[in-house]
Amino acid sequence: MRFFRNASLKRKQTLIIMLTTSVALLLACAVFATYEVITFRKTMVRNLSTLAEIVGNNTAAALDFNDPKAAAETLAALKAEPNIVAACIYSEEGGVFARYDRVDHDRNAPLPNSQPAGHTFGQRQLVLFRPIIDKGGTIGGVYLESDLEALYSRLRQYGLILTGVFLVTSLVAFFLSDRLQRLISKPILDLVQTTRVVARDRNYSLRAVKQNEDDIGVLIDGFNEMLTQIQERDAALQDAQGHLERRVAERTEELANSLSLLRATLESTADGVLVTDAEENVVSFNDQFINMWGIPNAAAVPADRQKLQAVMLAQLKAPEAALAKMREIQERPEAEGSEVLEFKDGRIFERYSKPQWIGEKSVGRVWSCRDVTERKRAEVTSLAFSKLGQSLMSATTAHDAARSITNVADELFGWDACAFYLYAAETDKIEPVLSVDTTAGRRVDVLAAGEPKTEPSVIDRRIIENGAHLTLKEGLLTMEAGAIPYGDKSRPSACIMRVPVRAGNRITGLLNIHSYTPQAYTRKDLAMLQTLADYCGGALERIWAEAELDNERDLLRALLDNSPDCIYFKDLNSRFLLSSKSMGDQFGVPAQDLLGKSDFDFFEEKHAKEAYDDEQQVIHTGRSLIGKVENETLKSGPEAWMLTSKLPLRNKAGEIIGTFGISKNITAIKDSEAQLKKAHEQLLTTSRLAGMAEVATSVLHNVGNVLNSVNISSSVVSEKVRNSKVVNLAKAVALMQSHAADLPGFFAHDPQGRQLPAYLDKLATHLTEEQAGMLEELASLVSNVEHIKEIVAMQQSYARVSGLLETLSVVDLVEDALRMNAGAMERHQVRVIREFSPVPPMLVEKHKVLQILVNLIRNAKYAVDDNQNEDKRMTLRVTSDGDDLVQISVIDNGVGIPAENLTRIFNHGFTTKKEGHGFGLHSGALAAKELGGALSVHSDGPGKGATFTLKLSMNGKK
Repeated sequence: MRFFRNASLKRKQTLIIMLTTSVALLLACAVFATYEVITFRKTMVRNLSTLAEIVGNNTAAALDFNDPKAAAETLAALKAEPNIVAACIYSEEGGVFARYDRVDHDRNAPLPNSQPAGHTFGQRQLVLFRPIIDKGGTIGGVYLESDLEALYSRLRQYGLILTGVFLVTSLVAFFLSDRLQRLISKPILDLVQTTRVVARDRNYSLRAVKQNEDDIGVLIDGFNEMLTQIQERDAALQDAQGHLERRVAERTEELANSLSLLRATLESTADGVLVTDAEENVVSFNDQFINMWGIPNAAAVPADRQKLQAVMLAQLKAPEAALAKMREIQERPEAEGSEVLEFKDGRIFERYSKPQWIGEKSVGRVWSCRDVTERKRAEVTSLAFSKLGQSLMSATTAHDAARSITNVADELFGWDACAFYLYAAETDKIEPVLSVDTTAGRRVDVLAAGEPKTEPSVIDRRIIENGAHLTLKEGLLTMEAGAIPYGDKSRPSACIMRVPVRAGNRITGLLNIHSYTPQAYTRKDLAMLQTLADYCGGALERIWAEAELDNERDLLRALLDNSPDCIYFKDLNSRFLLSSKSMGDQFGVPAQDLLGKSDFDFFEEKHAKEAYDDEQQVIHTGRSLIGKVENETLKSGPEAWMLTSKLPLRNKAGEIIGTFGISKNITAIKDSEAQLKKAHEQLLTTSRLAGMAEVATSVLHNVGNVLNSVNISSSVVSEKVRNSKVVNLAKAVALMQSHAADLPGFFAHDPQGRQLPAYLDKLATHLTEEQAGMLEELASLVSNVEHIKEIVAMQQSYARVSGLLETLSVVDLVEDALRMNAGAMERHQVRVIREFSPVPPMLVEKHKVLQILVNLIRNAKYAVDDNQNEDKRMTLRVTSDGDDLVQISVIDNGVGIPAENLTRIFNHGFTTKKEGHGFGLHSGALAAKELGGALSVHSDGPGKGATFTLKLSMNGKK
């Protein structure tokens, strides 16, 4: 970057042109290359997709006939495509059916699992998956993997072409820029050369030659005009220099006269004045300055201001701050300044500094000092009392008040230690609030946390009884008799002021101020400290009263600001006096905007009138209105349900001055009740549909099993008819018909005739056996068809009577449910044990009972099947408990139920099956409840089976 900044104009122009051209060329090349890559990749995907579709079509038959060899031969044809690295045919289940690997390609990676249709570009290969679809369904998949050599070869060709284009274009651009840039650089370079000559020789009469009327020509005209102005000003400057010298002489004489006048002024003022020149040397001072700074005589005032500063700084409390202020003024000769100086002897000066000017030049500075000791002390005292009043007004605790009064006392008198106590005359106890001592030059709070209340010491009691006391010790410092030391207990105080803190005629505390410097305080200081303490006494009374009031106010405000319920106070005319934030939120306005308004301003007329009548009733009778449910409708909002209580508002005399109330929004509860009712109705409907689905599923399972038997019987009969020997009978009859003219001779002498009677006897026996077998199979077929008709009729009868109560046999219902699951029981080899006690018929809605029993039997079948036990048992038990109740139990020796699932098993959506929906038992429990009964479960744990018990009323009560 530095090379570019320091290069010549010609070189900069050439570099800029070449850089711009190069960047434009590179961007164009990048765009063309990117477009080519994208286009070529799309072409590769399209070609590979077409190839995959061809391979899929050619291998569809191999997949149908499960012929991996034919599929492999089809894939072998891919060797004609040199870019194909690997290929694979997947079966419908996703397994590898056949594969192809290019011979000259070392590929060790395993084939990927079957994936959905799509393609993926890797760093060196393109991978594509396509499904094989036959007869409208997916029967497998194709995987093709192609290398990207063609793409990279094309990119290398493009790279060589673009590189050549870039180099040739850059050379042409360089040649043109080198020729054309001279049109701009040559006039500017000529102008630069002229500038150098003018600067070197200071010859402002030279002018640059203008060549064209362009912007550079305008620049040259401006340069020449500038040289003309400089030439004219140079001549004017030489004339002004002579005039200035004459003016300086005149001003010097005027200054001498001003100094004489200044001397008279300095001696007549009461302030101490010091005058210095621009080099900070002392020019003049008055006698008052010498007296104020304690300088013996005028001759002792050093002429060097630095030495005078040393004399002055030695008398100040904070010489570093004063010196810093003077240096700040010295660095800014044109600035005025002021400061307050505190002397070690207690005096206070105000010092002012103002620069002296001659024209616009500062030629010195005047320093004036004024003794403001008494005024400052009065101001400090007044300010201290004002500050104390402000801090006590803002104090919220006794500790804050104690800290405020001790800080002000420190400003007025200074102290090394202090202590503040509260005093309760009722208990005659003092409580430490603040104790501070100076240790190792630092003030430290020495009051221990949780300091207990104690009885006043001898000295404390003397202050309580006799008032303020000043202790001024002389000689050897010792502890006073009865004193209780704190902080640095080995160091007695030299001077102590003790005053009571009074609120009217009542003493509420004690304040002690200590100093380790003898004679530090006076009686005047003690009187002022007592005044401060009396200020604090009144503040303590206010703090305690406000603390109690604030506590009650905070409790009320916390309730009003955070309660979700609407809380409000109203006057006798039902206008709002105070309300909670939630009340304002309900109306859409801040709570304070409700003041003075009534319900008529926000609610519809009907509800506002009802609310007003209720409140007036409470006011007139004094009786509270508790828990009234109201439907409220705002003028600008939706209706809401509220639970309202209103009570009379009384003053301290017990008179009713209004009402107050609480309204709780129960709209969500009302909405939830409506939604719960609707959901319950939907759940009942869903339960009925689920029950019908359970029954229908069992029917279809059993019909399917019987249809298998019908199919087998039909196949057997068809096979027997197809292979029947009855055709041989026709042949025998034809043979006899051919010898009808001499049948006796045929039977007696012909070899075939002699064998024909025996053959006919055997044929008759075989046909008789064949007929018996077919009749048996047809009987079985008829029986199975009748069974199907019975199952369908049973399901239709249950569907027709759904929702009706009938008097039925409980055992028959159990048997019907068992028959609907008979096929599954036989197929899974589940042994059913029936334990039926005699029970009278019962009035029941048999569709719902059948729904429950079918579901329980199916669940029991799955449980025993999952337990992998050879002895698969299911017990169906029907009993009566003698209390008009019937119990139907389904007992299995299956997988059992963990204890933690017993309480959740009837919940909606709960299931332990991999493909279960968790609705069967839930719908069964709802159906049992609708029937006036109950469904329960018991299990001793995993692997110990389970017992489901359905209890129903004999008379069908709901």
